[in-house]
Amino acid sequence: MVFLAVSSKRVVMSDKFGNVTCPNCSHKQRMAIPNDVCIPFYKCENCKSMIKAKESCCVFCDYGDTLCPVSIKK
Repeated sequence: MVFLAVSSKRVVMSDKFGNVTCPNCSHKQRMAIPNDVCIPFYKCENCKSMIKAKESCCVFCDYGDTLCPVSIKK
């Protein structure tokens, strides 16, 4: 399992990964996809831009190659 710190809590992540493409520099970044929370922003490893979700709940749904489990459940 992969863990992600969210505030002072730990959220259990799935073993699922997806690629998120930066809208500024087109860099593809592999990231773990959480089971039960949306990721509304991330920092691009390449250009260091802070990327926010535009039209959906998270960056996986807007810029990724895989929808997040929260969106799939809706």
